[in-house]
Amino acid sequence: VLSLQGLATTAVTRYLANMLKWLFGKRRSSAPIQVGPQMAMIAYSNHTAPSAEAISTAWTELFPNQPALQPDAEPRPEGSPIAFTTGTTSLMFAHVDTPIPWPEVETACQVSWMWPDTASSLKSHRSHAICVCLPGGQNTTPIDAAACALAVSRLIAAAMHAGKPAGVYWGNAGLCH
Repeated sequence: VLSLQGLATTAVTRYLANMLKWLFGKRRSSAPIQVGPQMAMIAYSNHTAPSAEAISTAWTELFPNQPALQPDAEPRPEGSPIAFTTGTTSLMFAHVDTPIPWPEVETACQVSWMWPDTASSLKSHRSHAICVCLPGGQNTTPIDAAACALAVSRLIAAAMHAGKPAGVYWGNAGLCH
């Protein structure tokens, strides 16, 4: 005859064993998880966006071992988004001549432990750019979230190097840097 304590121990053990099997057991599908676009915004301290050429040049300087960042060859009106490719990855940079709406970044500023004066730096920015990794287009293989975030991070670094940044807001993560 099992005691009540013995039954509880057996139930907990079974529960933990099932949880470990679920966490580390064989996965049902080996297909990569499809992700939405990885997006971040650069806050600029002025109203001027860096040119496609300046961003590409900065990319080459910062990431010499990566495939070059090529702007779309199609003519585009002044101020329209810039489409880039690097290898098989499609990226977009879109400058918006207004600040990021404060309610969008306020919470991220409040919880930023890496940058304590985030709010004072970002409240004074004048414009922003949206940087995004686009699924589809020239992307010939499924993109995982990490590869997309890395491509966007490199685009951000190049665009910040080419402009006058005040900071970066990662909307997907609710973080400011």
